[in-house]
Amino acid sequence: MILGIGADILDIKRIRNGLKGDSEAFVQQTFTAKEQEETSGRPDPVSYYATRFAAKEAVFKCFGIAGDEVSLGEIEILDNDVGQPHVTLLGRAREIARQKGIRDVRVSLSYETDYAVAFAVAQDSKRHKTSKKIRSFRVIDLEAFIMFMKRSNKYGVKR
Repeated sequence: MILGIGADILDIKRIRNGLKGDSEAFVQQTFTAKEQEETSGRPDPVSYYATRFAAKEAVFKCFGIAGDEVSLGEIEILDNDVGQPHVTLLGRAREIARQKGIRDVRVSLSYETDYAVAFAVAQDSKRHKTSKKIRSFRVIDLEAFIMFMKRSNKYGVKR
């Protein structure tokens, strides 16, 4: 059963600026050693960090907690063998998940030139029979979403 959902969209410039100069403290506080290791050898580490940062924010939101209750470094987002992101909860994040009955967190990540986006779903471990309405859903691709945001310009997206 779904216990929470969260989404985050991030201007990649925020991460790029955070990685300039003395970025060691930002990287150490935000990303686990395994995440940092997974970044090495990637052609675009900024986009990697941006999608992971957005995913961590989406996980906070699906937990229904404030950002100061858990350190970003306690949420680890690594790729599995086929490149899908996998969430591992550490420390306080794992404890909060246990208290809320969350047994699994799934994320979906994407990025374009300027934006990274992440969606997170918190689930319990029980298998529930889903209705046909829940099984069928419409996926909006990131490009269409960004074009909508630019047209509406409610969120300060550059044209």
